[in-house]
Amino acid sequence: DNLRQFYVLSVQKGRILSYFKNHETVFLYGAGKYGKALLKLLREEGLEPAGFLVTEGNKKQNFIEGLQVFEISDMDLKRVGIGIIVTVYYHLQEEMIHKLKECEICDFMILFE
Repeated sequence: DNLRQFYVLSVQKGRILSYFKNHETVFLYGAGKYGKALLKLLREEGLEPAGFLVTEGNKKQNFIEGLQVFEISDMDLKRVGIGIIVTVYYHLQEEMIHKLKECEICDFMILFE
């Protein structure tokens, strides 16, 4: 599992960094192992996301790895310049993408495609 995580992040690194640098503010949607691994990679590159996003009812902590956790419904994420990276593995993506579209958010990147 760690090998898969390392592989995906290393293969996607250029795409991730490009997306991040093209947005004023970036949130990581999903605060699990892939979200934490992506946070580590971003910090190694000197980049700091604005926070983790979670779906309503899934907020278990206010901070993870020093980064604030927000419920997506509490945020206004439609402003220009805000980017969201969906950090979950395939089986959870559909629900999260549906939630983003429900919130009228179109500017997002999916880590595992």
